[in-house]
Amino acid sequence: MKGITHGINHYKKGSAHYDPTPTAVEISKALKHGVVILEQKNPIHSVFLFRDDGATYMASYGKVKKVSVARIAKTATKSKTYRGAVYIKRS
Repeated sequence: MKGITHGINHYKKGSAHYDPTPTAVEISKALKHGVVILEQKNPIHSVFLFRDDGATYMASYGKVKKVSVARIAKTATKSKTYRGAVYIKRS
């Protein structure tokens, strides 16, 4: 994930930030300004979060479903499955 952050920042400085220990507040704030990628132990199974028309969606395993920020934040902050997050600002 640090590599993804570095690559994004190479093209648009300051638009991506890696956080090894995301909190519910940080995830919610980042979703208001862009998208969030949550890294799992196996990076190929990472989760992509985004907002559309005020609703939060999660793309994972080839499917997109509506989720609550509280549920995702609870899972991401307390589960040993997740290893960090990349916050990407919308340009």
